[in-house]
Amino acid sequence: MTLVPGPVSFLPAFLQSVNALLPARLQKCGILFSRALVFRLASPAGTRYLYAAPGFGLRACACATQSPQIDYPHADWLGHHLSSVENADLLRVELLPAEDVLLLTFSSAVLLWMHFFGQTGNAVLTSNDLSILAAWHLREHHKPGTPYQRTPPAPHPSAINIIEPSQLLSQLSSLACAELRRTLLHLLHTQRARLIRRLEKIDADAARAAQAPEFRRHAELLRAFYHLIRPHASLVQVPDLEHPGTFITIPLDARKSPQENVRWYCHQAEKWHRAPSAIARRRTQTLGELAALDQRAAALDTTHDYAALCAMLPRPAAPARPAPKDLSRSRFRRLRSSDGFLIIAGRSARDNDELTCHIARGNDVWLHTRNRPGAHVIIRANRGQPVPPRTLREAALVCAHLSNVPDGEVEEILYTLRKHVTKPKGAKPGLVLVAGGKTLTVKERTAAMEDWLRSHQWDAPAT
Repeated sequence: MTLVPGPVSFLPAFLQSVNALLPARLQKCGILFSRALVFRLASPAGTRYLYAAPGFGLRACACATQSPQIDYPHADWLGHHLSSVENADLLRVELLPAEDVLLLTFSSAVLLWMHFFGQTGNAVLTSNDLSILAAWHLREHHKPGTPYQRTPPAPHPSAINIIEPSQLLSQLSSLACAELRRTLLHLLHTQRARLIRRLEKIDADAARAAQAPEFRRHAELLRAFYHLIRPHASLVQVPDLEHPGTFITIPLDARKSPQENVRWYCHQAEKWHRAPSAIARRRTQTLGELAALDQRAAALDTTHDYAALCAMLPRPAAPARPAPKDLSRSRFRRLRSSDGFLIIAGRSARDNDELTCHIARGNDVWLHTRNRPGAHVIIRANRGQPVPPRTLREAALVCAHLSNVPDGEVEEILYTLRKHVTKPKGAKPGLVLVAGGKTLTVKERTAAMEDWLRSHQWDAPAT
């Protein structure tokens, strides 16, 4: 049966044509493009597809012998009532006069009210006693379990259109593609704004990295004239070694101690000295992502296929699962020096805290990199027991290696007794204060240290 577009006076003829097929078994009730309901009816005359688009500016019905040829999911809003609707017999389809409501009556003692008025229209499933069982769009006056009461509009000629199924499918597809295209454009604009903000931060980092020589110069001057730094000072004037007879003013953080200010300048110099390569890599990656976004935005204007637009939607992120803990891995790396002394090194900031504050003893030797964050290392020693120079140097090499000192670079290792190391109250994990101490200069040789670690690793518990 094929119906052609016509005036609203054709609606009674459409209802007569549909009712001529009834009773028909409802094999499936689905949703097409989130805007129309599709009923697959099996009758002695064959299979028919009844379309009803009650809202979104369409307010149209159609009937066809062919399926939509696209996937349309079940009407999940029917919930557990779906089993009582599908495989039931559709007995009658009627129009409530001057109300733009199609009423579908089923043999399973349920009624389906199709509202063709309002902004988006609606469909309400009720029992024979007019108690609402489910609704397509949940609204205040369509709550399940409440009595069904409709407020029809003022009397007017019916606005329900009877059109060709192909025309209805084309209109539904156009509306769905337009809405999906707007959603995708919004996502692309959001991602583009995020990438622009990232580029601004990269530019700020690049400007900061250009100050690395200045940070290095300030660090060297502060270490050379450490005695001139006063506690809680916001700046210090020191002689400029490059221009004899002149002075240079270096800003300080009054909240930090002199040693912490020196350490901060050393850290900034090292950090921004290594930054240019990472900044260039981040810039290239960000510009590539921006180019890909521009290509996707250009493709949206030429894509009119609904399935292709759906494929452009970002996939929902999988819920993050915590990595399973490797119980066989020790929290600390334990080694034996060539002289038989136990060396223990932390693997993380929290492990450093545990090692320094709870495992190490007062007379143990404590080691840490002087110019960069890194691992805490201790040498287990008894009171009055001197640590051989070879063991001290091996522990310093371990400290530099586990602190990710670049291969071939020279690093100063600070060492002192554990009893001279304190943990400030409320300080972040791994942060300690050191009173006094000496330094030992070592050079990182990555390959040689990896071989040494493999031959000196010791897995027994620390005592």
